[in-house]
Amino acid sequence: IDIARDALTLSAIQTEKFLKQHRKQRDYKIVAKMKLRFVGPFKIHEKVSDSSVRLEFTARFQHLKKTVFNVSKLRPYYVRDVDLENSVAPPLPLIQQDGDYYEVERILARRGKGNRVQYLVKWKGYDQSSDNSWLHSREFTTDALKKMIRDFNLLIR
Repeated sequence: IDIARDALTLSAIQTEKFLKQHRKQRDYKIVAKMKLRFVGPFKIHEKVSDSSVRLEFTARFQHLKKTVFNVSKLRPYYVRDVDLENSVAPPLPLIQQDGDYYEVERILARRGKGNRVQYLVKWKGYDQSSDNSWLHSREFTTDALKKMIRDFNLLIR
């Protein structure tokens, strides 16, 4: 039994040594800005462990329950010469229903599987949660709406 235990211990040490050789070690500082799978940037609120951090979300993403992410899902944010935060934001995606156009402020939730997926949409200018509505994914036809769905799906993974 001692020989087997020693062999397992040695194997665990060798495996850890091998994994550390191929792991990129980055020093993440609290309040550093990170980019979450091309959504963001977000500030790091807290370093939970060597491989995970808690992000501080902007008001647009406050509804998310998941705030701790593995660092492998994050990319460093580099400040560009052009100040993008102060530039004019693109218009919100539009959905046409009954001849009227409605602006999608953000996607709140997802339900369903396969090709029967629906998204809970918060409409711009409508503050009551009762005004939110479930829409089938096939109703998101513009590139801006499809990007909004992709970004949301990346966040809920």
